[in-house]
Amino acid sequence: MKNNESLATLLRYTGGFTGDAYKKNVRVTRKNGAEYSIHTVGEFDWSAFLMNDGDSIFVDSVVARYSNMVEVRGAVFHEGMYQMDGNINTVRELVNACEGLREDAFTARAVMHRQREDMTLEVLAIDIKGIMDGTSADIPLRKNDVLYIPSKLDMLGDQTLTITGEVKYPGVYTYAANTSIEDLVLQAGGLTDAASTVKVDVYRRIDDPRAMEDNEELTRTFTFALKDGFVVDGEAGFKLEPYDQVAVRKSPSYSEQQNVQISGAVNFAGIYAMSNKNYKLSDLVKAAGGLSSLGYAKGARLERQMTEEERQQQEASLRASQITLYEEAMQVDSKNFDFNRADTLLTMKLDVGNTFPVAIDLEKALKNPGGEDDIVLREGDKLVIPRYSSIVKISGDVMYPISMNYKKGESLKYYIKRAGGYGDNARKSRVYAVYANGAVELLSHRSKKAVEPGCTVVVPSKKQKNKMTTAEYAAMGTSAASIATMMVTIANILK
Repeated sequence: MKNNESLATLLRYTGGFTGDAYKKNVRVTRKNGAEYSIHTVGEFDWSAFLMNDGDSIFVDSVVARYSNMVEVRGAVFHEGMYQMDGNINTVRELVNACEGLREDAFTARAVMHRQREDMTLEVLAIDIKGIMDGTSADIPLRKNDVLYIPSKLDMLGDQTLTITGEVKYPGVYTYAANTSIEDLVLQAGGLTDAASTVKVDVYRRIDDPRAMEDNEELTRTFTFALKDGFVVDGEAGFKLEPYDQVAVRKSPSYSEQQNVQISGAVNFAGIYAMSNKNYKLSDLVKAAGGLSSLGYAKGARLERQMTEEERQQQEASLRASQITLYEEAMQVDSKNFDFNRADTLLTMKLDVGNTFPVAIDLEKALKNPGGEDDIVLREGDKLVIPRYSSIVKISGDVMYPISMNYKKGESLKYYIKRAGGYGDNARKSRVYAVYANGAVELLSHRSKKAVEPGCTVVVPSKKQKNKMTTAEYAAMGTSAASIATMMVTIANILK
């Protein structure tokens, strides 16, 4: 700045004051010899106060307080802050300025928060009903008074009714006085076809505010029967109370169609509805017109839909196998073990699928309907009847894995011989057969009956002392494809 320029000139340079500036006093801090000095400049002295080199100027903001405000909250039509003036100076005038009390106002008592001289608060009890109808003296207002008028609805809280069970839209509904069971059922969309009309339960809270000791009773229970039109049998005047829970039960005789499927070499393949809860394999085959001329009953297999409980059990079992394989692989060669890759495999999501095979013997089931081999079906089961196959497959640790024609009466030795014999590392005592129906059986070297048409004979390898083989990992993981993949990958890590 130039010499002899004033504070007013400097303020013009700044672009003027902001809207919240306190302009009555502007502070100037000045270096005055050995110390600082401060100057409070009023707004009429800005032009006369000359600036010196090194001066600092401070402009305060307006204090966040009101000089003429009162406030009303709660059950009035227009809540908010109001100006105290010639029209609003008392509680009645303030309520009238808010367009009056709402219908839900609790008028027996209101609350006024008032600020004392030392800025602390005090509470005044207000007879709002008496003030408004003139039976009680009106109360003068002070600045910063806050009047709160309670609402009956707020005091009651969110009162609800709950309905569960056999209705179209079960859930939580808003409570209304004089609601009956029939009213709540209609709000929930009415009864479903499965609903029982002889047992509808109502559970009610225990509410005794004057109780002096604990009560072992947790809830009160009412049970009703419904007639046509949802009229409560014997208790037509029964009304629900806040927080009641209504449970509409399912009729024990109600049952939806449960379907099973049969495919393959039968006369009428397709989907069939089970006629009773004891519907068996033989019943389904009979409904499908029996096996065709090429149907192979002994090779029939059953695929069953997995329930959520069975899925959890399967995942837990596979996860345990996963951890075991991880630990065993690490012990084999910890120096060359790829921990990062193995950890990724350990944390991968297992896919157990939606179905699992059930080993059956349809041939015995058809010969003896109702016997122990004629198992009971459940919804979603799929029975697959293959055509007769005379091929026997030999795989695993043999000289030349091969498929050959089944020869009745021949032992395991016959088939191994035609596959070139056992390999050098074959584990002869653990040879097993996987049959067309999904069953697995350990074979004796001299066994004849175990080798059947359509089966696969597997010859496993011996366990190596220093390193686990890929075949061993794969053999341990036959329960799920995802586990087998993990085992093979771990084996590759160790190579």
